[in-house]
Amino acid sequence: MQSHLRVFAGVAGAALLAAAVAWGIHVHASAPQVGTLYLVNADGSGLRPIPLQGGGDPWGPAWSPDGRALAVTISTPGKADGQLWLISPDGTRLRQLTHNANNNYLPAWSPDGSRLLFLSQRGRNVETADLYVVNADGGGLRQLTRNDAQEYGASWSPDGSRIVFGSKQSGSWQLYVMNADGSDVTALDSGDGNAPSWSPDGRSIVFKSARTHDDEIYLMDAAGGNVRALTAEPSFSAEPVWSPDGQRIAFVSDRNGHRDVFIMAVASNAVTDITAALHRYDDIPTWSPDGRRLAFVAHRTKS
Repeated sequence: MQSHLRVFAGVAGAALLAAAVAWGIHVHASAPQVGTLYLVNADGSGLRPIPLQGGGDPWGPAWSPDGRALAVTISTPGKADGQLWLISPDGTRLRQLTHNANNNYLPAWSPDGSRLLFLSQRGRNVETADLYVVNADGGGLRQLTRNDAQEYGASWSPDGSRIVFGSKQSGSWQLYVMNADGSDVTALDSGDGNAPSWSPDGRSIVFKSARTHDDEIYLMDAAGGNVRALTAEPSFSAEPVWSPDGQRIAFVSDRNGHRDVFIMAVASNAVTDITAALHRYDDIPTWSPDGRRLAFVAHRTKS
């Protein structure tokens, strides 16, 4: 199945273009888009926007382990100048983490909340992106991958010692693991895969794969192997992320005719659309540490 993605402006646009390549989506031109951060309860109630202090175009939030902050990319609408920021769940800006001319996006907190992984690409070159790590206070910036390939999505092991990530360093998408310092990079699986999320108990990794043609959500053992599909719809599904209790997986899908945030119960595979009422292009869900709420970004077309 072939899906379509509009061209978005700003760093959200550059990041989404990179995401389109990662998702295997055909990209076509359209009107500029603008994003809005939202909160929603895990049962779909309480949907509300987060007013972003100082404005800007947000993308790809990640909730801190202590629940006090969201790491998010913020760009000037229409410009590829996005930087990583920490904001409070009410939208107040707390701290800028990156200060460079790159596009910086898809942050992932270390389990102890001291560091963040993120992707960085130069300008609109969506074919290359490297993984970096930065301290939560903005210091200690360090590059972890240097392979002239595209990376997409990264997740820490529960003990913070290992990182799983998607990369095209072999020429096609695969999952890799490495030490937290970037050493000992090893292919985890030979099949297509990116956007991984390590389970809270450390035993499993959920990820997006098009290995059977359609983009679906898959599960594998953390050591590789025992790969099985969790979704099997004639639609697009991506961006899976474990709930803190390991009982649910949030992801995005267009199975209902528009791109919504869904929650799957791992034990039963029962799926619930929690953002159907929004009627926007929803993306990149992240769980609050108590598992009660999710934050995500939704896009609309500018008039």
